[in-house]
Amino acid sequence: MRIVITGASSGIGDALARHYAAGDVVLGLISRRKAEGKGLPGQVVSYAADVTDERALAAAAEDFIRRFGAPDLVIANAGIASGTEGADLGDIAKLRKVLDVNVAGLAATLAAFAPAMRAAGRGTLAGIASVAGFRGLAGNGAYCASKSAAIT
Repeated sequence: MRIVITGASSGIGDALARHYAAGDVVLGLISRRKAEGKGLPGQVVSYAADVTDERALAAAAEDFIRRFGAPDLVIANAGIASGTEGADLGDIAKLRKVLDVNVAGLAATLAAFAPAMRAAGRGTLAGIASVAGFRGLAGNGAYCASKSAAIT
């Protein structure tokens, strides 16, 4: 099995990598800080790429596909949160960054791998959202909006 995970250097992404790691699995780990993957069974390849940098993301996808073929599973997990109340003009910059990572970054991740998976006639694309996308969290309007967009 070939699995690609973004946001793999910490949190849920790191936990997913540990969950899926096995002797017969190839893991492609993509994160801003190169995920080490040390001690994980199977074959692990790490890419330092920000999901908001479509060129870097596409280069990582191209390398993974060239080396291992189309993934069986791509998990667009990379995400950020930033507290926003909405009453401060400074919150607009935070909103843009959160939407860029959590929505556009998710879409860019899936788009980078989807053509090869479609051509192979197999694979699953998964995006990580949050219950915050259904139920708002006070002081986190940007995060909640981004996760609602990811769900939708």
